[in-house]
Amino acid sequence: MAFNRKMELFIGVFKDAAKKYIGTDIKPDEEGYLIEGLDYDFEIVSSTEYHKNTATFTIYNPDNSTIQEIMTAGCSVIFKAGYSDENMGTLFVGQIAMAYPEIVDTETKKIVIICKSQRGAQYPLQRVYISATVEEGNSYYDVLKLIADYVGIALSGAEKLKSHKLEDTYIINGNIRDEVENFQTRKLRALGGGVIISNNELIYFENNAIEFTSVYLNYNTGLISATAQRDETYQSSEDAFNENREYYMGLANSPNKETLKERELESKVPPRNEVNFECILHPGLHVLTPVYIDARRSVEDHISVVGTFYIQELTYSGGNYSGSQYNVSGKGWEYSIGEKLGQG
Repeated sequence: MAFNRKMELFIGVFKDAAKKYIGTDIKPDEEGYLIEGLDYDFEIVSSTEYHKNTATFTIYNPDNSTIQEIMTAGCSVIFKAGYSDENMGTLFVGQIAMAYPEIVDTETKKIVIICKSQRGAQYPLQRVYISATVEEGNSYYDVLKLIADYVGIALSGAEKLKSHKLEDTYIINGNIRDEVENFQTRKLRALGGGVIISNNELIYFENNAIEFTSVYLNYNTGLISATAQRDETYQSSEDAFNENREYYMGLANSPNKETLKERELESKVPPRNEVNFECILHPGLHVLTPVYIDARRSVEDHISVVGTFYIQELTYSGGNYSGSQYNVSGKGWEYSIGEKLGQG
């Protein structure tokens, strides 16, 4: 069970945020500081569309030195959240894009900090550089998780690497793709393992097998709500433009009629079931990782959501003070046909 929520907001003037957290520890002797003794709210969006990856922190009644530090320095941000009896998750690594103080009333002031993800919008992994040191005694999993957290992508299938410990300090210094490949060559190959690298996730495999770990959500494990939806009508403006590029650019007088005819002849693709869900904050949830949702309230419930879904987008929200929410809402699409009641 999850007890005693816990969070850490770390702000520094460092150039490379990953230098400031090694394994699961934040180094207090580095330039930068934890926001302690102050109330604050947070809202973090993590999405497969990287331009949406943002975080907003509202800090209440900061002293003048904290305001001055945030307003004058080009600060980076690391935010971790979870529970005292479980491992905390790194929910955001990025830089401050905007900050502004406000006076609410005679007794209350606040500073609002709007941040962009370290990765930026649509950065390919070879354009993101990382410099970090993972100390001996930490696990192989810690190395890959640090890299994945740094660029805001999912790490899948790597749970078994928690049992393999580093015998020496491991140095990471280079672009993300090169450093993943270096770690694969130096450490993982001896295990028969490797990493599939995409712009969306890192997937660990061993002996040509992948063991995915799903988060299980029901009303006993923190699920608040889950609503299924089916939409066959939506087409994004980008898809419409790409399908009829010449027409929209003025190079043709009508849409591509052959494309339209071919589309009419194609058999309809079965719609993909989607789900909107909300649960108490769970640091194990991540974009593109599978989540098994069981929203049944009784054995006779045949209409509630049941199945495994891939997460498209997550919004973490809450605060570090009593009475504030501590939730995550998400969107997902069906991972497989899905488990349906009465079908075994």
